[in-house]
Amino acid sequence: MMLVSAAPFSSVTAGAADGTVEVSTWDELKRALDYTTNCSVVKVIADIETKDLNGHTGLHQNNIIFMTMKMDKVLDLNGHTVNAYVKYYSEVGQGYAADKNIGTEMLNWLRGPRPLNGQEISFLNDRFRDGKTYLPFTYFSGSTPENNYTPTEPYTIVVESNHVSGEEQGYMKLFIPCGGADDPRPIKMRQRGSDGKWFLWEQYLLTGVRTPKSADPWA
Repeated sequence: MMLVSAAPFSSVTAGAADGTVEVSTWDELKRALDYTTNCSVVKVIADIETKDLNGHTGLHQNNIIFMTMKMDKVLDLNGHTVNAYVKYYSEVGQGYAADKNIGTEMLNWLRGPRPLNGQEISFLNDRFRDGKTYLPFTYFSGSTPENNYTPTEPYTIVVESNHVSGEEQGYMKLFIPCGGADDPRPIKMRQRGSDGKWFLWEQYLLTGVRTPKSADPWA
């Protein structure tokens, strides 16, 4: 995953024997995923932060594109994370809770040529009933049931991939850790053939989570 930017490139370490490039910074990752770098596997050897990009607001998730499939390369996170700062996703959650019409427009933008249908809108309305407007915030770093899903700032979401992420041609399955669940929740992206852009295809982010402390009568 990467955002096209004017950041300067730095050197990367390549293993000639197996076509693997090891990266530990955003600049190295960007260069390794570029078509000019001859490798088949990009291996992350340290957690990569993006908070110093975009005027110290970090990478915005709505600007991130997925280049591993386009460049026919495998991204091996190797137990590490690449953090993306996602103000826009926060606004989607806040927007739907405050105004369903605005929230629907935001989600339709993420879905591209496949807008929400009536059944899907009804499902969303059901998910946000009974004061469950905290659901989107369970995916932000620092959010826990104990602090009523109050994220730390800047708002941060960790997006993970694994060995099954790119198994299906034209699709990318990613995983987002949730402060209210034991396992990361999956989302599925689909690539449009005409221009190579990626859009939200499936999401399983609005299923049940642990009750926040303020709403738990047994806390």
